[in-house]
Amino acid sequence: RIAGPVKFSGPAGRVTVPDGVDVREMVSDWDSAPVQEHTALLRVRAGSGVGLRRHAVSVRADEETPGWDLVTTRFADLGWFADYAASFGPDAVVLDPPDLREAVIRRLKGVLA
Repeated sequence: RIAGPVKFSGPAGRVTVPDGVDVREMVSDWDSAPVQEHTALLRVRAGSGVGLRRHAVSVRADEETPGWDLVTTRFADLGWFADYAASFGPDAVVLDPPDLREAVIRRLKGVLA
């Protein structure tokens, strides 16, 4: 996220665009690929995880674990969502998909190291 006006850094002329190169054309299609969405299932402690619940596809009480809810949500970027889910600490547990669960576990173990 960029906030405020963009400021140049470094000496003027340090970066030059080669003749015949259209930088805007080079990057014009970077954002054109459709985003691939994935679905995640999390166990979230009742009364917490407002951010996870806000964008949830569904939220229902976890009948097997009183005091917790099952939250189904969508995400596009595994790395970003793993960071986000890990930020809820002990109030959120990723149940599925396995690669997201493992990514969150790695992040939480990294905090302990």
